[in-house]
Amino acid sequence: MMSRELNRLTTLIILAFGLIVIGTGYWQIIERDDLRRREDNPRRVLDELNIQRGMIFDRNEEVLAYSQPTAGIMKRYYPYPAAVGAVGHYSYTFGAAGLEEGLNDWLSGSDFQNEWEAFFTDLVHHVVEGGDVKTTLDITLQQQLAAAMDGQNGGALVVHVPSGEILAMVSQPSYDPNTIEQRTNGTLLNFLPRNRVTERQFQPGGILQTLILSELLAANTPLDKPVSVKEVTLHNPSLTLACTTPAAHDLLPLSEAYLAGCPMPFVSAVGTSVNPESLLNKLQAAGLLSAARLDGFLLRTPAENEILLQNVDRFAAEAAGQGDLTITPLQAVQIIAAVVNQGNGVPLHLIEATRTPDSTPWKTFLPTTLSSAIMQPAIAGQIQMLQQEHPLAGENVYGHISRAYAGTREFIWLLAWTPLENGESIIMVVILEAKEIAPETALNIAVPILEAAARPD
Repeated sequence: MMSRELNRLTTLIILAFGLIVIGTGYWQIIERDDLRRREDNPRRVLDELNIQRGMIFDRNEEVLAYSQPTAGIMKRYYPYPAAVGAVGHYSYTFGAAGLEEGLNDWLSGSDFQNEWEAFFTDLVHHVVEGGDVKTTLDITLQQQLAAAMDGQNGGALVVHVPSGEILAMVSQPSYDPNTIEQRTNGTLLNFLPRNRVTERQFQPGGILQTLILSELLAANTPLDKPVSVKEVTLHNPSLTLACTTPAAHDLLPLSEAYLAGCPMPFVSAVGTSVNPESLLNKLQAAGLLSAARLDGFLLRTPAENEILLQNVDRFAAEAAGQGDLTITPLQAVQIIAAVVNQGNGVPLHLIEATRTPDSTPWKTFLPTTLSSAIMQPAIAGQIQMLQQEHPLAGENVYGHISRAYAGTREFIWLLAWTPLENGESIIMVVILEAKEIAPETALNIAVPILEAAARPD
């Protein structure tokens, strides 16, 4: 009798332990991710605060971000706050931005842990180590660009052609990622400015003139053709547009009208010399009608830009870059890239290589963004030669400068480039925003940066 009772008790104990094991397994493995995501789970907080996030480096393996134990938790440090426009920040309280957000799964280690490894790590309370990332940034150039942009409202980026490597990227106004934990006004990051390079949408204004010029050249329009450079009056929106650089006469050769940023020849061309459908195709080829992409970034921009060219008023507004189309500086890169890259865009990327925390060698990162044909090589060569005959400043800085408007705000767009000795180029996009702003302001920022990028120490 006693033996039977002992057997029953043993069976009950075994069943109880079995249920505990099944329950633990269910919550630790099957429901692990959902449990971790619960806001009321204190374990989630402890896990996050004890992750040894991977390091972020520049192209020369200078450390841009690292984690270190501080007061019992892992704290994120940024030795170069000037890199925040690309690197972003990570904070348990205030979330993440930039590469820290886009590459969170890799940097936090969840990308290369299977379920059983994650279960074991949880079981023994082992510190999770994330993977490292080497970027294409040049921190010296990044700091120079941040200093040049200080005090401005706008954005700028520097890119190598034909590789598409982003060497520097700055958004102003900016912030110090080391001090965001000191903020006290909530967790929605409403105190942080939007990234004006990757997320802020701007009217393209006169930067579309390069694309329309390529269509005019494809139609065999001679560059020395006299064209009117009088002011353009738009009805929707209500705007009067003039040349970026004041013109001495009402008639100029097409080449000079382009260099002066005069809207009239290009606005009047759409619907006459340039078929509206051809303009739409050109905008699509340049990536201006679809969502921008950049590996490692979560870009919060519209999936697509829809513009309608149904009448003369809309032809004029869109050709002037003052219609429904809005773009980011990241998208504008492809226009100037095509001029110096035989008519082709570039595969923009900010990640050079990655490695796991077990100290494996760097693995080269292959960008997913592909380059596309934007204009014919011969036409790109014509525009490139035209720009080279008329330097923007100095001896080796070329490009196109123009204006755009939104309400009472004025914008200066600068698309510039400088050649390298090996036949490659460094290109740059700058956009500045103010009530009134002189084109020279953008040039004063870009020229020393391009010269420094072309002649690194």
